Amino acid sequence: MKGMDESKICMVTMDDELYPPQLRDIPSPPKQLYYIGDITLASGTACVAMVGARRCSEYGRYVAEKMAGKKVIIRTVMLSGALCGVAGLMLVAGASHTVTGSPAGGRGFTAVMVSWMAKFDPIIMILTSFLIVFLEQGAGQISTVFGLNTAFADIITGIIIIFIIGSEFFANYKIAVGRR
Repeated sequence: MKGMDESKICMVTMDDELYPPQLRDIPSPPKQLYYIGDITLASGTACVAMVGARRCSEYGRYVAEKMAGKKVIIRTVMLSGALCGVAGLMLVAGASHTVTGSPAGGRGFTAVMVSWMAKFDPIIMILTSFLIVFLEQGAGQISTVFGLNTAFADIITGIIIIFIIGSEFFANYKIAVGRR
């Protein structure tokens, strides 16, 4: 109780007036609630709360993910998509002060490949992007040394990326032929 005073954690019991009325109506309501902030906000008509423990069970994780997971994922995808769109517009329109057909130079497709190869891990994405840059620079050097077309570097890089992603696909998935 001494630590609660210092950290501004408060407690209400079912006998207190501040105990949220919606919790009284559920089966097996908690006898005590610990909270930080204004407990009266929990008495509103529309409220969502996540209650849990530091060491929750697998079922607890499943329910928490089911309740909050999809909303968080949708919000994150929408926000990151909007930010990418704004960044892409600034990149595309910033160089020539106008939007043209192909100023991005395939940057979006390269970013998708980097994300896929890194399995969507941000730290690994940094390393994977360096790998792609080294591949592109090395393929460009090969095409210059041997006097090949400049598109040859993109073809070599594309073939290497396709084989990397293809081998990763076949390592993780099994193709079954037959009836269901």
